[in-house]
Amino acid sequence: MLETAQPDISPTFCPAPWAISCVNANSTVGLCCMNQSYNIKTKDDGLFDQHDQIDAIKQRMLAGEKIRGCDRCYADERNNFKSLRTQYIEDFLPRLDINRLSEKNYQNIVYFDLSLESKCNQKCRICGPYNSTAWLKDAEQMSDLDWSHINHMMRGIPSDNPGISVSKIIDTMQAADGDIVIELKGGEPLYTDSVYELLSRMVGLKIHERTTIVRIFTNGTQYDQKLLDVLAEFPAIRLAISIDAVGRLHEYTRGTSVSWDECRRRWARLVDLPNIKNLKISNTIYAYNLHDVGNLHSWARSEFGKDVWISNSILNGPYQLKNTLLPQAWREAAADLIDYGEHHKLVDYLRRPIGPNEFGKLSLQEAREHFKIYTQRLDQLRGENILDIVPHFAELMA
Repeated sequence: MLETAQPDISPTFCPAPWAISCVNANSTVGLCCMNQSYNIKTKDDGLFDQHDQIDAIKQRMLAGEKIRGCDRCYADERNNFKSLRTQYIEDFLPRLDINRLSEKNYQNIVYFDLSLESKCNQKCRICGPYNSTAWLKDAEQMSDLDWSHINHMMRGIPSDNPGISVSKIIDTMQAADGDIVIELKGGEPLYTDSVYELLSRMVGLKIHERTTIVRIFTNGTQYDQKLLDVLAEFPAIRLAISIDAVGRLHEYTRGTSVSWDECRRRWARLVDLPNIKNLKISNTIYAYNLHDVGNLHSWARSEFGKDVWISNSILNGPYQLKNTLLPQAWREAAADLIDYGEHHKLVDYLRRPIGPNEFGKLSLQEAREHFKIYTQRLDQLRGENILDIVPHFAELMA
């Protein structure tokens, strides 16, 4: 695991169940944005109340047991990447009373991780209808692919949920002791009415004055001026724009009707907000874009300045889009185009051959076959062809 300062609590401890309110776009609550294994139903009269299932998870963490759904953090730490768990320890452990961690229902909610809606203007190929309304039509046409993440992640999501109450979130914020942090995701947070309602009510009640940071994860291509005006009232914004490729490959992977040139114009207006304290280009690496990572890094520095923060995240699922299904020679060739000094962990990871159980019970060949089927089906639905953009994929598509 990644060497980092660890608390004397347990090796699997994470502050999330004690310090974070995580609202998912499917109107459930969970441990954090990465752990979608529980999908606990919300209630309009008790959105952030403690739940027996959460309390049991807390006790297992304190006992040093691994938690179902936390695999992403465990994998990041094995691969020598900084995990969300270790980041949460740095950020939120100081806000907790360590002596009270074992108390039933003890919490100190200071971080609001909010995906209020699944409404989105894009239909990224690594996403699905659970996080993008734009995906719904294509998802219906892909419903026969039982192994696909599009169907798998929709199972078990409650259909009778009353939905997220902005009023209850506001109540919880008002009751919070001290400063708070909010994180806005989606769907597309800059495209949803509920986000505007939340932010404008926070300003009206002056909650924004003790909101130290507003973190926004966005594709940055759909917003209006009234939302930008409200955001400008907050003390500080940390903006993460999700960009996985450049040019036509960006349009292909994001499933967007907004051209690359228009995306650039909209990003330029967004980053011009006066209270942005940190700008991050968030890059998720998977099969379609691995070869373009070095190019994306160079473009981002040219577009946003040489000091822009570029964050590389390895896609661990859906399995049929993981970079590890590509030939090892392709992974090493991609590594050769990446600046080793700044991104040495990523380069080392790409140069390391994959293990024999990378795809669980599936063989590498089976994973590649699913990649081929998934790609061809979406290409047919969307009138696209990956080979027009990435010709060397012909080897995998044959």
